[in-house]
Amino acid sequence: GKREDEGKYGLTMVGLSDRRRRPPADLKPFADLPSDEWFNGVVARIVPFGAFVTVTLEDGATADGLVHVSKIKDGFVDNVDDELSAGQEVKVRIESVDLDSNRMSLSMREGFGGGGGFREPVDLTPFESISSDTWVNGKV
Repeated sequence: GKREDEGKYGLTMVGLSDRRRRPPADLKPFADLPSDEWFNGVVARIVPFGAFVTVTLEDGATADGLVHVSKIKDGFVDNVDDELSAGQEVKVRIESVDLDSNRMSLSMREGFGGGGGFREPVDLTPFESISSDTWVNGKV
């Protein structure tokens, strides 16, 4: 007779027994730190969307936070593994701490706020001789 389950597979997900989850870290010491201050971190593990970095403060407080792939460097990151590796020492800024969900967002980028990152000041000397009531053509 014909089998009803032909061509179908059963999958079971088995957790790794030797890899116990650590208790959640206390993020309170990280909550009020300025987002423009740099801290030492060590890449704990790489994930497709970024890297988890263990940050240790001077007082010994430690916690993991996520550096999203878009926050690894100024410019596009195609593959996290090309930029970072587990155990690598890095400098990070603490962008946000969500105490309710116990998550910390980190950045390794120099730039602050909206996209594009930090830019050198533009040299405006070529325009100094142009009167403020003169119209000029340009591209944005």
